[in-house]
Amino acid sequence: MSLKKKAAKGLTWQVAALGIQAVINIIFIMVLGRLVAPESFGTVALLTVFLTFIEKFTEFGFGAALIQRKTYNEKHVSFAFYTTLLVSSIVYLVIFLVAPWISGYFDSKFSTLSLRVISCLLILKSLGVVSRSLLIREMEFKKLFFAIVISNVVGNLIVGITLGVLGYEIWALIIALICTHGLASIIVFILKGHSLKMYFDKKERNDILHFGTGLTLLRVFNIMGMQIDKLIIGKFFPLNTLGMYERSQFVINLPKVYLGKSLDSVMFTTLSKVQDDIPKIQNFFYRFMSVISLMMVVIAMVLFFYPKEVIMAFLGPKWEDAAPILRIFAAFAYIQMFIRFSDTLVRAKNALYKSSIIKLIFAIIVFGLVILAIPYGITGISYAMVVAISIHAIMMIHLCIKLIDSNWLDFLKILIPSIKLGAILIVKNLALLAMFKSFGIENIFLTLLIALALDGIILLALLFFSPAIYGKKNINFALNLAENLPGVSKFTKSNAVQRIKSKL
Repeated sequence: MSLKKKAAKGLTWQVAALGIQAVINIIFIMVLGRLVAPESFGTVALLTVFLTFIEKFTEFGFGAALIQRKTYNEKHVSFAFYTTLLVSSIVYLVIFLVAPWISGYFDSKFSTLSLRVISCLLILKSLGVVSRSLLIREMEFKKLFFAIVISNVVGNLIVGITLGVLGYEIWALIIALICTHGLASIIVFILKGHSLKMYFDKKERNDILHFGTGLTLLRVFNIMGMQIDKLIIGKFFPLNTLGMYERSQFVINLPKVYLGKSLDSVMFTTLSKVQDDIPKIQNFFYRFMSVISLMMVVIAMVLFFYPKEVIMAFLGPKWEDAAPILRIFAAFAYIQMFIRFSDTLVRAKNALYKSSIIKLIFAIIVFGLVILAIPYGITGISYAMVVAISIHAIMMIHLCIKLIDSNWLDFLKILIPSIKLGAILIVKNLALLAMFKSFGIENIFLTLLIALALDGIILLALLFFSPAIYGKKNINFALNLAENLPGVSKFTKSNAVQRIKSKL
């Protein structure tokens, strides 16, 4: 099977898996948001930020190193598996011992027991890192689909919601996390088992360490930049405030997380295989970025113009104070997506150390701006974060442009379709909000439903009557990809599609 067809087939399963995962998590959050207090979400946010930072040290990027390598053997797998498991176990033991001190530093906003329990995730995740990476490397996304769906159904929908209904508050969130990730590790190991023989050969160790160390630096600095704001808020503000802030970021990051995850694995594997072919990698990267920008501008407009409606629909009335924070982040959501896929290209091109410098600068900027913004409350911190994220995006885009021997003019050209679409949607939303005000329509579900329905009508109308607005190359890229998708290829030959092509 050709790389193109493998990528298309893999993308089908990835989109399906992460689409279902997104739906499951949305249901989980919608239910738990009404059962669990914002303070509990704030507590778990503080715990997971600390844990995520530690996790990047324990994984060492060895899983991604296996994917990125052109060839690998049993010794590479053995070193990656046992090193990750050993380091995770040692780190867990350290956290177990110092948990009382960590809890005390944050004024006992979370218990020692909760930190010790949630830290089990370090070991549970490490057990599945290699198997998951091998599945991605071989583009066996169908197997990954079953692991993702089963673990999320059991962990979130069954265990998490049941504990939430029974009133377990913070423990409903923690146990759901442990069950989901623990079960996922077990399933991927069953589906993609590997030898458990122990090898520590110098050559294979160095092969994995060179890429893994660079990726670890990149991820650690990136986590510092993206999560240090929550640690500062957790230290200086009430947990209720952190809960509001973290859930706002959760909503704004939903498209980035699930859209990014569904495309990242396929994109990373594909780019890694053609990493030395500059024209191919440039075309593939730019087309992906242009198509993603079209998707993101639609989502950003909804979140910016209807933040209260989205928050109330997702989390319920007690989260209304999160709406202004969501609007601030939504204003810059469009540019954030470029960071996600710039990281993918950087990994594929093995430019990790250059990217790590950018991530470190980003982390320093975030720390400085957030500290300065503390007197201005959570609103000031939100503005400080979007400024820092925008600077981060510009630096990452510049690095990617250099990696593919391009220039800023070529990059800006790929954004023209999304800018045109964004202008149309701004006019539509301003007119719609004026109409709602004129007719006294205040029901949040009705306004959101009308806004989304009208978006759908406009997008379809543009596709059939003025498809060039989306960009001729983007449509051809999407159709070429669709021709390799199981069950979709026939649609690309339909009269409707031919009509779209004729108008390009």
